[in-house]
Amino acid sequence: MTTKKSKIDLSSRFMFPGKLTVVRRKERYLAICSENGRWIVLDNNSQTAFLHLLETTDLGEALKRFQGKYEDARKVVTQIVARQLDSMPSKRASTDGAIVMHLYLTNQCNMRCPHCYMLAGCKMENELKTEEIKVIMSNFKNYGGSLVTLSGGEVSLRDDLIEICQYAYSINLPLEILTNGLKWTDDMIRIIAPTLYRIQVSIDGYDESENKKIRGAGAFEKALSTVDRFVKANIRTDVAITPVFSDDLHNHIDDYLTFALSLEEKYKNGRFKIQFNGEIMDGREIKLTQKQRDYYADFVHKLLSKKYGKDATDSAFISTMLTDTIKDNCNYGNLTIAANGDVYMCAFIPTLKPVGNIRKDSFESLMTLSKAAKAASVVDRLTPCSNCELKYICGGDCRIHHFPDIQDNHIGIKVQCARECTPKVKEMFYDLMLRTNEALFK
Repeated sequence: MTTKKSKIDLSSRFMFPGKLTVVRRKERYLAICSENGRWIVLDNNSQTAFLHLLETTDLGEALKRFQGKYEDARKVVTQIVARQLDSMPSKRASTDGAIVMHLYLTNQCNMRCPHCYMLAGCKMENELKTEEIKVIMSNFKNYGGSLVTLSGGEVSLRDDLIEICQYAYSINLPLEILTNGLKWTDDMIRIIAPTLYRIQVSIDGYDESENKKIRGAGAFEKALSTVDRFVKANIRTDVAITPVFSDDLHNHIDDYLTFALSLEEKYKNGRFKIQFNGEIMDGREIKLTQKQRDYYADFVHKLLSKKYGKDATDSAFISTMLTDTIKDNCNYGNLTIAANGDVYMCAFIPTLKPVGNIRKDSFESLMTLSKAAKAASVVDRLTPCSNCELKYICGGDCRIHHFPDIQDNHIGIKVQCARECTPKVKEMFYDLMLRTNEALFK
């Protein structure tokens, strides 16, 4: 354990922002502050006793009353300082996150992927026109919008995609595009690339034979060509991989790993990243059982752990905890607009009912509803999360997956629903906290 050395006056008083809950786990003790999402790890009852003294008195008085060893007292104080247990994070996810919008430009698609949760294929009736999309972008920018995600269907099938991207660029509104990468000409990339913050290309296999099971013959090389051209245009380019599900998926860890590492080596001097989707959504032809979902999740976990040489769950958890943000919500409440103008509060729109339509409702009223949705779905207002010591560590997870009542909440925003939370879920977080504690020392 290494921390910065600092002198602490004996008259110092640690003012913890909320109740401290002590949980014994694997012969150690987690002291958790529920109101700031932080914790410390202690070794014995003597250390927890000293911590409880610090809750009611200053350091000097606590040392006078303490009957244990000085080293135990020092360990407690060192942990408090290193983990800033008495401080509040500077931001909240529900109020201080970027204001983003997901815009489905079309439901038309040149592919019929079996795992597509949008069931994309045919163009919807009465899809938004170019000028309507420009007005949406302008209004969003005026309301402080900081990023728009364009997806479909397949965005490159819209004849006006260049005009839409150039308009967003003209009003200084950052864009990212999600695409299958098959229809991008050199001229399209040359014109659109400068308008983008990021592009994400989906590739669902480690070679042509595997990828064509999902995306058809020839799609693999076409998508890789699009990736290559965007990287060379100096645009942040991500490849999103959803490995093809099979009962022997674990036998292909090295195949996917080799493919990912080869691309990273090829573009090591570019703005490039590989990401593996950790979950397969129910789609056109794929509906996995819970056992299959667990099998797939375990595959991705083992793949990423092997790729990075450390536990993938730990790495993701550490990254989240280092953001100095209270994790009180997921992305629920961010405006999502379907190709026909229907408005939702999450991008997983097939499972939701719309809260309005951009053609019928004012943008101001929809943004007001967006703020209300974020406020109503904070973890403090959910059951059983609001009374849990882990509420700002777990965050309640995905509102759509775990709080199904939200799916029907299309008249007003009155989130009154509960999720099931098992001891196994909490124990998973306790173990994560034990393993990653020192990595979070300030």
